[in-house]
Amino acid sequence: MNLLFQDESRFGLITTKRRRITARGVKPIRRHQNRYQNYYVYGTVNPFTGESLFINFSKLNSVTFQAFLNEVSLEYHDAFNIIVLDNAPAHTAKKIVIPDNIRLVFQPPYSPEVNPIERFWQFIKDKLAWQFFDNLQSLNDFVDSLLCDVSSSVISSVCLFPYLLNCNIRY
Repeated sequence: MNLLFQDESRFGLITTKRRRITARGVKPIRRHQNRYQNYYVYGTVNPFTGESLFINFSKLNSVTFQAFLNEVSLEYHDAFNIIVLDNAPAHTAKKIVIPDNIRLVFQPPYSPEVNPIERFWQFIKDKLAWQFFDNLQSLNDFVDSLLCDVSSSVISSVCLFPYLLNCNIRY
């Protein structure tokens, strides 16, 4: 059995801004852009083992979510997969066909703080702060390299919430 937490995150060319240390009253001056081009990364993480699966899509809709579910089913074909996710319209569409080895469990509405993968997206986006990309492909390459370089122990340390440690799940 696999307990996976799923969410998707948008990555785009608008510069991600974060705080910088400067003199009092001085705003940090950095190069930035406001180009509205983006794509989505769908992901699942297992906070106990650090296993993960990430796939890029150009859109967030029920068709791409169905493709993602099919990939999760193939990747973890030898296990029954419980996927905890939010109530996004793409996740609850009537035309979604859930594979036999997957069970979807929806988290309470308006509670992203209980989904461990949200913390992982924040971890990745912190590494994008103040980065400037000329085009979507260079951003995509950079994010893919970040996702490939993250070890399972880092994913586990970022995503393993205390409430998960207190439940009796064994791997």
